[in-house]
Amino acid sequence: MGLLRDDILDEDKIVTEALRRLDPDVLAERNFRIIRAGYLCMRKDVLPEEEWTKLENDVLYLQPFIKQVEEELAEKEQWERE
Repeated sequence: MGLLRDDILDEDKIVTEALRRLDPDVLAERNFRIIRAGYLCMRKDVLPEEEWTKLENDVLYLQPFIKQVEEELAEKEQWERE
């Protein structure tokens, strides 16, 4: 479908905040990939092989933001306990 691994994460509180922090261009690219995958699924079609995501091109673009949000929430929780 041309998706990256981070494109298919469930949008919970942490992922939603991480998406908010993404560069607008990266977010637009993500949205395009998701919409294209939905369109292809609806048509019961697949991308041409030259447009498939290669394993070496599958970057985890959202993971640094997710880690940052998780650390901030953990720190906030620790401050609230004290």
